[in-house]
Amino acid sequence: MTRDRQTVLRILDENAHRYEETKRVFEGHGVPTELLSVAAVESGFNPKAMSPAGARGMWQFMKSTARLYGLTVSRVKDERLDPDLSTEAAAKHLRDLFVLFQDWHLVLAAYNAGSGAVNRLLTSNGESDFWELSRGGHLPKETQRFVPRVIALSLIFSDPVRYGFNETKMIG
Repeated sequence: MTRDRQTVLRILDENAHRYEETKRVFEGHGVPTELLSVAAVESGFNPKAMSPAGARGMWQFMKSTARLYGLTVSRVKDERLDPDLSTEAAAKHLRDLFVLFQDWHLVLAAYNAGSGAVNRLLTSNGESDFWELSRGGHLPKETQRFVPRVIALSLIFSDPVRYGFNETKMIG
């Protein structure tokens, strides 16, 4: 609410239209609309975002995950940059992760760190809870920060005024 306040305000104000569009896609796939905040954390809803690791688009898909969900990734065409197609893929990916992990916090961890990494940690540590894995220092630091950020932004999106973002135009 303070350190990244300007960034959150920009995301809320500049992306109200995109938020409503993506909300409908998630509802259609049975994915909680609160998880739209994943795109806010990953890219600030920027469809042209690019990470040093090679993830692209507003959902920050790596090539292999994008292709797994039917997105074309080539030198000529990169559908990770298409907000509509990548949102469909993100909804399917999140739904599939839920089928695998049966826990939305673990889904978020797997979205960030990879499902294989989270599966290995669950097996090797005998834990079945994101918060225990995080407290135990078993997850990468980035993932330990990612999940709470997604939760925080979803709360802010749901009721910006309640969380002190009175100056925003976005309605959750």
